[in-house]
Amino acid sequence: AKHFVSGFFNPYLNHFIYLSDVFLVLSLLFLGVSVLFGEKPGFKNVKLFGSLDILLLGFLIAAFVSLFFSVDFQNTLIGILRFLEFFAVYFLVSRKFMDLKLLFSIFIAAIGIVALLGIFQYFSQHSLGLNFLGEPVLSPDMLGVAKVNVLDKQVIRAYGTFAHPNIFAGYLLMGIFMLVAL
Repeated sequence: AKHFVSGFFNPYLNHFIYLSDVFLVLSLLFLGVSVLFGEKPGFKNVKLFGSLDILLLGFLIAAFVSLFFSVDFQNTLIGILRFLEFFAVYFLVSRKFMDLKLLFSIFIAAIGIVALLGIFQYFSQHSLGLNFLGEPVLSPDMLGVAKVNVLDKQVIRAYGTFAHPNIFAGYLLMGIFMLVAL
C-alpha cells in the first residue's frame, strides 16, 4: 500500500472501506432480496427514470467507461463504487422509500457529534487520539496540517474526523441546511 509519500500520509493514494459502506451494501442486498421475493414497498406508481435519473445514470456509465482508461484501476474503481452508493441512496430517497426527515435527523446527530470533536480539537490544538473513528493525527508543528494565522500565532483548523478542514466545513454546512429544512 502507498501509505506515505515523502513522509506525508495521502488518503487519495489509499483504499478505505468504511463501516457505513458495509451497512449500505448490506441494506441494499436485503432490499434486493425483499423486492425479489414479492415485497415492493415504496415503489408503487413511481416513474422508473426521471430526467435527473437519466443524467446521473449517464454520468455513472461514463465513469465506468473511464475506468478502462484510468492510471490507477483500483483507486478509480473504489471511487466509482462510492458514486454507485450515492446513486443507490439518491434513488431510494427520490422514490420515497427512505424517510427524508429520518435521514436528515440521523445525519444531523452524527455531524453534531463530529462538530463537538472539531471544537475540542480546535481548543486543544492537537488530535484527540480517536484514530479508530478516523480522526487524523494533528499537531501545530506537523507539515501538511491546515493552519491559520491568528494574532501572529499559527492555529490548526478543526478536522473533526475528516481528511481536511474544508471537507469538514462542507459537511457542517450540509448539516446546517438540513437542520433549517427540518
